[in-house]
Amino acid sequence: MKNYLVLIGDMVGSKAQRDRNSLQRSFAQTLQKAQKKYGTAFISPLTLTIGDEFQAVLEKSDDLFSLLTFIETQLDGVQFRYGMGLGGIDTDINSQQAIGMDGPAFHRARAAIEQAKKEQRRFCFKSGHSGQEERINILLNWVDYAIKRWNAQRKKIFLYYCEQYTQKEIAARLRITQPAVSQNITAEIFQLTVQTVKLIQKEIGEMI
Repeated sequence: MKNYLVLIGDMVGSKAQRDRNSLQRSFAQTLQKAQKKYGTAFISPLTLTIGDEFQAVLEKSDDLFSLLTFIETQLDGVQFRYGMGLGGIDTDINSQQAIGMDGPAFHRARAAIEQAKKEQRRFCFKSGHSGQEERINILLNWVDYAIKRWNAQRKKIFLYYCEQYTQKEIAARLRITQPAVSQNITAEIFQLTVQTVKLIQKEIGEMI
């Protein structure tokens, strides 16, 4: 059976937001933008589900962290948790909405997001193979440790750097100096995060 990656994202603390209607509209618009930008990664699109959650089914993991960073930079100040489940899907694939499907990938993604909530982690991954899960979750915890200390500007630099923009192009997009961009991307913690993200994406991609 072919493996897929089911992604569930949950907005943290949304009920405490003053203008929930505005936030919900921005959230829906952001998912539409992300779907358009990263559409080739999905076999079932980013879909708002219950409460402040979204889910999607991916058939490749190359742009996984660019996708998540894009969503977060579009909704500056809003935090998310993510559950990722790898496995088969027993039902027909719904190419219009990521709902109405079932199988191990969905069960694992749901278990992962619940574990992330319980343990107050940003990321949790489940594949049904303990060795794979442990290794990838250790890497994910390290990425979380690094990026939780980043401001909005560094997240945007990370996004554009992962998308292979030059320092000059990043500086122009963010209206900052090129030396400011260079200072960020040459920082050891930044480069270690980039390398770790690439490794996570590669390992998950090899399992899909």
